[in-house]
Amino acid sequence: MKTFILDENNFTLCALSNKNSNIDTFLFYDSKFTSNIKTPPTFEFSCPMTNANSKNIIVGNKVIFKFKNKFHLFNITEIEETHSDIHTVRCYCEGVSLELLNNVVLPSELGSVTLNQALEVILATTDWKVGKIPNNMELKTFELSSYATALEEIQNLAETFEYNIDYRVEYDPRLGVTGKYIDMYENVGKLTGIRFEYGVNTTDVTKTVNNDNVCTAVIPVGNNDTN
Repeated sequence: MKTFILDENNFTLCALSNKNSNIDTFLFYDSKFTSNIKTPPTFEFSCPMTNANSKNIIVGNKVIFKFKNKFHLFNITEIEETHSDIHTVRCYCEGVSLELLNNVVLPSELGSVTLNQALEVILATTDWKVGKIPNNMELKTFELSSYATALEEIQNLAETFEYNIDYRVEYDPRLGVTGKYIDMYENVGKLTGIRFEYGVNTTDVTKTVNNDNVCTAVIPVGNNDTN
């Protein structure tokens, strides 16, 4: 998988590959890409710091790759270094859509609006644009009233209109990132009717148990709010 490292301004710095095609290849390995329709994706990978382009692997730079005909852009948020026979790093990256947490949307009574109209208002102070959305002129009441972030308001809007969100970027290795878009779909994927069964079409199942939500006491409250 061809992967590129970008600077903070979204311009290409160098390329990485998980295939050792020649001696000068900047390799990465043990990559893990996690995608969820409800939350921004994550990506992590390891690479040796012995290549001339290793200097570009720093927190604040970005990673982009193409998967299933779609570019996925991430911010490098954390790097874990290991010094042994070979100096290596483990990079942890978050979906670039999380940068929308830095944009606060001012309160506004939009009233009855279409999906497109509301999304344009939310994205007005960001560098994201309205992308592919259903050609739906349905009006719904939507208000911006709590100084929420742009990411939160996009999620609220999707919930109001009952659509799924997709964060899309366009990229050219010579030009860098050329556009960032918010797409919305009525349905993501397709209904296959396939049932997951351990030992049949599932190789392993992991269950995590903790005590985060265990109640340790019950406090009864009377009519006058007295304990």
